[in-house]
Amino acid sequence: MQSDPQDRPSRAYVSVLDITFDEQEPAAGPAPQPPLLADEHLASARRRVTDLVTAALTELHPFSRQLTVTVTAPDNADLVAAAAWLERNPAAVASLRAHLGPAQSPPARPVAPDSDSEPGPVDRPGQPDQAELVGWLGFWLVTSTDPSGGTTERRVQPTTDPAELAVDLANWLQDALADAWISDPAPACPGHPHPLRPEVHDGAPWWACPAGGLVRPWHTATRTGPPTET
Repeated sequence: MQSDPQDRPSRAYVSVLDITFDEQEPAAGPAPQPPLLADEHLASARRRVTDLVTAALTELHPFSRQLTVTVTAPDNADLVAAAAWLERNPAAVASLRAHLGPAQSPPARPVAPDSDSEPGPVDRPGQPDQAELVGWLGFWLVTSTDPSGGTTERRVQPTTDPAELAVDLANWLQDALADAWISDPAPACPGHPHPLRPEVHDGAPWWACPAGGLVRPWHTATRTGPPTET
């Protein structure tokens, strides 16, 4: 503190470094939530997405070997939204089950020997087939990583028509190759320097010349019917 010969109020010089604050622990975020659905309820939807990713990567071989592609299940928020949509749209359940094959018959409800009631199905909300539908309605995250570590992401829905989803993934992967500075045309267009472009023709994925139309169907088959158990 500086003294004043005329006994006027003194002036104090305080550095901001002299001021201390009580450090508080940062507020803890919400604890990670357990998965909304067990893996077995997501298996058929995961298989649809991974099959189509594999088909697109195979069509772009050998350049697609430069990419590392992963498929991640929808997060809980997406699954909750999908489950809520199913609750609001019960009429859509029957058509969506076409993606999963025949619905499983629920077990009969037990009846006491002295009861006049008829046996009936057990009312169990969230049976496996219903839970699988939730996984099909959720948005799955597909991530591509190039050799430099650069990543690009695509959110896809398994209920999308398989040919359309395959073409969408192939378009996205072609862009990922270009972003990774892979200049070779993938796949090569006969007689032209540009690559072929994917498109849907008669319900199947084809390769087309941007300047000349359809060239050939994909060599890799894409499943269009209900998924089969493996």
